[in-house]
Amino acid sequence: MDEKNKPVTSEEFNKQIREENNLPPKEETPKKTNFVTVIMIVVFILSIVAGLTLIVLAAITVIQKANNNDKPEPNEVVTKPVIKKLTEEDVKIYEDIMDYALRIRYTKDELSVKDFTNQQILTFGANMDLTKDGKFTKKELRESIEETFGSIAYKDEDILCTIDNKPFYVYNSEKEEYSYATNVDHGHGAAGHFLKYNYFQSAEKDETNGILTIKYKIMYGKYEDDMVSPIIELYLNQKDSLEKKNALYMDDPNKPTEDETKRKEIIDKTYKDNEDKFAITTFTFEKGKKGVYAFKKVETK
Repeated sequence: MDEKNKPVTSEEFNKQIREENNLPPKEETPKKTNFVTVIMIVVFILSIVAGLTLIVLAAITVIQKANNNDKPEPNEVVTKPVIKKLTEEDVKIYEDIMDYALRIRYTKDELSVKDFTNQQILTFGANMDLTKDGKFTKKELRESIEETFGSIAYKDEDILCTIDNKPFYVYNSEKEEYSYATNVDHGHGAAGHFLKYNYFQSAEKDETNGILTIKYKIMYGKYEDDMVSPIIELYLNQKDSLEKKNALYMDDPNKPTEDETKRKEIIDKTYKDNEDKFAITTFTFEKGKKGVYAFKKVETK
């Protein structure tokens, strides 16, 4: 095929026409760049960077505030609690209320002062020293109650027997005086109670915060009514004693241990052999406005 008859492309044809007509050559159109897409990518990246920066700054601020809160103010004086160790002898003055609280608590694990009924507060307040003459004043009773419970709300009324609910002491509101109920026949023996053996663990007085804690391990004997038996029964807790189960030690009913020295040996040995099994019973007292350490609660755990 000669050169003249050779097929031409559209591009060559256009070029030829332009040359024949003296037209300027066609300018090439440069490819367009998608600037909008580029701008969006840049903005997206900057947003991520800004967000991460804000998160880091916020974390740094939180850490700085936490550190600042842990530091005392320039003029703040940091004081450590003053803890005073006490002996068993030191806390004997609280024996009566501790024993009474255990009797009221019965088989519960915890008892606080708010659980005391009005009658229970009055009954404890009317202690042996107060009632020895058969009568006492409203003011004397309040002083007795405040020595144990601090400033506590209660109302004056007849103090009733815990067994038959008949009056033991009658309250005269006009004289503001309590007197023994001489004309009431109760017709029964003493109230039941748990025999118990207290093993002192520790006592601490936090003199800075006004908190006194006294700790014991307590081994319980049998639940006694008004008939006292020489038979030794020993238990880990009040519930077992009441239900007569899981005894740590029990005398032969037909041969009770009557010798006091031997009884003490059995009781102490039983405690020693099972010492790690006993829970800790803690009595808590708080210092009141008059400087009296008032009973607040007892708990076993």
